[in-house]
Amino acid sequence: MKRAFIIIMLICVAMGLYAQTADELMRYYQDSGTQTGKLDMLRQYAAEQNPGAEEFYARALNALIAEYPNVRGNQEVVAADAIAQLLAEQLGEARHAPAAMDLGRLAEAFTNPFARGAALIALGKMHEASNNYYLVQTARILSNLNNMPPSQDREGAERLAYRAVIALENYQNIDEGYLPVFFAALGTSWYSDQVRQQAKASLEKISGDPSGPLIGVIQSASYTVDVKHAALEAIDTQAAGTEHKSQAAVAAYVEGWRLVSPEPRTRIQLANMRKLALRMLFQYGTEDQAVLAPLERSYKEGLDTQERYAAVNTLSALAARGNLEERTIGLLGGFLIALNGKCSDGSLTPADEAMVRVIIPALGNTRKQGAVRPLNTVQSVPWTNTVKRLARTAIGTING
Repeated sequence: MKRAFIIIMLICVAMGLYAQTADELMRYYQDSGTQTGKLDMLRQYAAEQNPGAEEFYARALNALIAEYPNVRGNQEVVAADAIAQLLAEQLGEARHAPAAMDLGRLAEAFTNPFARGAALIALGKMHEASNNYYLVQTARILSNLNNMPPSQDREGAERLAYRAVIALENYQNIDEGYLPVFFAALGTSWYSDQVRQQAKASLEKISGDPSGPLIGVIQSASYTVDVKHAALEAIDTQAAGTEHKSQAAVAAYVEGWRLVSPEPRTRIQLANMRKLALRMLFQYGTEDQAVLAPLERSYKEGLDTQERYAAVNTLSALAARGNLEERTIGLLGGFLIALNGKCSDGSLTPADEAMVRVIIPALGNTRKQGAVRPLNTVQSVPWTNTVKRLARTAIGTING
């Protein structure tokens, strides 16, 4: 009988009598007794899509949070968790900011990942009317999940992480929200592909330039080389400005030579990060003198010929741009003079002979008069006619 009466009340509400029956509706909701009964009533009411219902939902959520610690029995707990999820979803759709405090309490106090996740998403939807407290709360929850894979109920933790990612996407906040989602998206994270793919998709929707927090990752001692490399890749592919991409490349390149490791795998990772940084410096340029010593080191100590050639071509590109022109041409010219000496004393290696064929065009491609002098020295050294012809061609490129 009570159930039938409640349904009649719901029909009245659907006919536009909400303002007159809100208090009664809350009373009948409480009089339903069990959480299971309340859930049935809420589902029927929500199905009617009544306008202006958010005040009732907010009051029901406040009541549930007070009752929840005393809920007993598996069926009742399941029903209470379902009520929490439904209320959070409805309040989020309505963007009912007055319920934010209770939604935040739900996200902390409940254990069900669907209910907690719905609360986080709801808070994200109403972020324009709330302060950053809930953003920080959501970022902390996801960061904790990122850093501490649970020994039990990994599926539940993934469900919560998935929803926390979506919530952070809604905030559109680079400073607080980007990095937790970035770490969730990494291939080295403990999550399944579903969570990682959602994190990647959310990163693309978080507006702004993420270079600030990502450069912080590159320079921090707290992260591994593969994470630093991933941060540099993200900056290169995200909509960061050219200046910020250049700054990131400098930071990663310097870091790539600062770090040392006896482990072959780590040494390869460092070289790969340096090579990406070199490609970005070639493309975006820099006026930062911090790259000069690492560029010389890549030429002399690079892990492979690819890195050594990239260092030469990056020096050439910087000089052509007018970036650090005197210093970059000086380094290239010094490399050529040193090879001239080896050619003269007969100590050339096959690698040296291949390198001189990279350095000479690189000097020519600068199109700077400062490169003519070292190129002229080639003619007085017993190089092959092919090498001497390369030098003449390079000078012709400079002189136009």
